[in-house]
Amino acid sequence: MRSTATLLALLPLSYALLLDRPLGAPSGVRRPAAASSTVRIRTTPWPSAPGGGRRNAFFTAEAGGAEAREVGQCGCEIITVGADGLQGGERDRTRAVVSGEIFVKPEFRRQGVAQRLLREAESRARSWGVDEMILMVKAHNHPAQRLYEKMGYVREPVSKEHGNQICMRRHLFSPDMHTLRSLLPQRTTVALDTSR
Repeated sequence: MRSTATLLALLPLSYALLLDRPLGAPSGVRRPAAASSTVRIRTTPWPSAPGGGRRNAFFTAEAGGAEAREVGQCGCEIITVGADGLQGGERDRTRAVVSGEIFVKPEFRRQGVAQRLLREAESRARSWGVDEMILMVKAHNHPAQRLYEKMGYVREPVSKEHGNQICMRRHLFSPDMHTLRSLLPQRTTVALDTSR
């Protein structure tokens, strides 16, 4: 019952996100548009997925219109793995894994592209019937770790098998803001500021 109450409490915020205006703002007030370009997320099969997952997808963020250029990417696959991101343990089960890394070109960072790519991967994993997403992030990549924590991912204990990486995990149906946002209909574009 508590999880239903949490989701119901987030509904007004979900409408603000859908309407693209701050919560409580009148209908004429919209978020500032700082963009001169937009990004579309294109999804394709990933025949060379590193984990050899039985289901996989590759997400590409492209900026521009007819002459689109790639600005970011990530891959997602379904494999049997433990909660710590390692294979061969007693807690292994089917999970979604962000394979490789979420990459966004430096001039397009901090504009929501990585979040959009990760939400797309989460949405695809849910459609495959998987309830958990795992990703690995380099131990020295603190901005990425903060982003993933902000999106509801928690760190798993580090072992020597992780090397210089940290495993982060998130339940894809947790009743929180990030789940609600990724369950809402997604925009096909993300606005970018190309004046940097």
